Parts: sequence; C-alpha cells; structure tokens
Amino acid sequence: MTALDDLLAAIAKLEPKQRERLLRRAQQMDLLPEESFAGLEEEDLLSLDAVPRSVIPGAETAGEPTPALIEEEVSALEQEAPVTDPPPGVHMELVFDGGSKGNPGQGYGSYLISWDGEVDPVVRLDFGPDMTNNEAEYDTLTAALEAVLAELEDMGIDPAATELQILGDSLLVINQVTGKWRVKEPRLKPRCAGIQELLERFGESVLVHQPREKSVALLGH
Repeated sequence: MTALDDLLAAIAKLEPKQRERLLRRAQQMDLLPEESFAGLEEEDLLSLDAVPRSVIPGAETAGEPTPALIEEEVSALEQEAPVTDPPPGVHMELVFDGGSKGNPGQGYGSYLISWDGEVDPVVRLDFGPDMTNNEAEYDTLTAALEAVLAELEDMGIDPAATELQILGDSLLVINQVTGKWRVKEPRLKPRCAGIQELLERFGESVLVHQPREKSVALLGH
C-alpha cells in the first residue's frame, strides 16, 4: 500500500463534516485546486469514493509522498472529538392545577408531563399556608416549567428545539400569561413575569384552557 493509500484510508475514517473542513483547508492552501473537482457531485466529493487520485498532488506517480500539510491536517482532525448532531427536540404536553384549602389557606398543586406520548408520574406540591388559589396555580406552573427545563438539560435537549403545550383550567393564569388580561394583583405580577421568562426559552409554547373535569381526571383534584 502506498503513502497515498494510507492517506486516503485515514481521510475515509473522518466524519463527513471533518472531511468537508479538510477539503476546504486543502483548497485554501492551493493543494487541491477547485477546478480539479469539475464534474464531481458534492456527495461524491465528501465521501471521496469518486475523487480521482489525479486531483491529489503527489498521486501522479505511484508511491510518491503526498504533501505533508495535508497529512498534518488529517492528523489534527483525527484527534478531535467525533462530530455529532445535536439531539433533536421533542413535543411536550404539560397539565397543571393548583388550589388552596381556604382562600387564602394551605396551598397545593399538581402537574403532569408527557414527552412524545410517554407520560411521567403526577407530581404533587405543597406550598404551605397563607396562599390564594391563584397564587397556587401560578406557583404550580412555575415549578412544572422549571422541572421541564431541568429534565431537558439532563437529556441534552435544547429547549429552543422543543414544542410545549400547556393545559390548565385557570382562565386567569392562561389569559394573564398570554397578555390577554392585565395583572392587577401585586403578588401575581412577579409570578406572571417569571413564567413569561421561562416560556421564552422554548422554541414554541401554547397555553390552552381546558374544563376543570379534564384536569381532575388527569391529576386527581
């Protein structure tokens, strides 16, 4: 096997994106003139399957060494971590509900997350005393969104590539978060703004009102 064969074998082991970088670097160094690739499809060029040896300097004579600069570029690329595509995004659905025993009173909440059809267990929350129903609704949604973002991070999934649908029976929370209603209660203003900031991290988010009986059927209260 010639030095050229060894080099071609090393290039073939590179990731497609690494080969593309190599070819561009070689063209920039005038080692592989662009006109040498006339008539080749881009897919052939990147796979090297159809690249004639004659386009590689030093290939005219069997066994003649190829330029050291190309070998150095290949060696540097081989030391890099494998090039991988980012994990794809997912479609998610979030159901939330909150309330208080007394108004104000003992606050509680529940939420349920499904990931592309895979349903997580219902999460129960206890917020303590002196909380209104609306505050509990807001705090439940906040906790649910923070949990979603944390799980996406653990899975290596970019929230910006994620579609999120949020279902709840609180018209107040949904219409205030979406900007349809003004937030008048001082204790709700920072809660609403916080949720809006969290939602900005997702590629797409939609808030949908659903009848209370549907939330109860899924969450148990």
